[in-house]
Amino acid sequence: KKLTRSQRDVAPFATDASYASVMEPYVAILSAEAYEFHKEYVAKSPELYQAATLRRIRAGADVSLSTYMQSRRRLDQARHAAARCFADVDLLVTPTTPVPPFALGELGDPNTARPLELRMLHNTRPLNLLGLPTISVPCGFTAERLPIGLQISGPPGSEATVLRLARAYERATAWHQSVPVMNAG
Repeated sequence: KKLTRSQRDVAPFATDASYASVMEPYVAILSAEAYEFHKEYVAKSPELYQAATLRRIRAGADVSLSTYMQSRRRLDQARHAAARCFADVDLLVTPTTPVPPFALGELGDPNTARPLELRMLHNTRPLNLLGLPTISVPCGFTAERLPIGLQISGPPGSEATVLRLARAYERATAWHQSVPVMNAG
């Protein structure tokens, strides 16, 4: 409600873009580029890498030049499609994460924590990869008093507009001044 009071019009937004349309090419690009950068170091000193990191780097050796180039084109197409989505809207407002945050000790083993980490990035990562200016502002707390965020995104070049809405939202609320209760141990 505070957000709608600070803006003229708020409307639902839908797109046919999918998470996979951004992440699949990105993973191929990241894998290939990480392998290219690290291959000499991995060959000489693999013991200096954590096992999970080493596996991800080595996976890039299997990305062909053709797959890499196709992935670059697909990501560019997704970026153009994302920019076109803003033809009828100025900004996109979403939750920062698709699920509530977790307590610090909840992750446990770094090798098994990866799926939870990736899930937490589900709403932020694609917007970053698409080159869309985005900011997250505090918007409340879970029942467990863990902070939650409101994500504001705009088309390329709209940084000032994104920041203006974030500032207007913070002026209309006090969430950015609230501090969660921290329990020791």
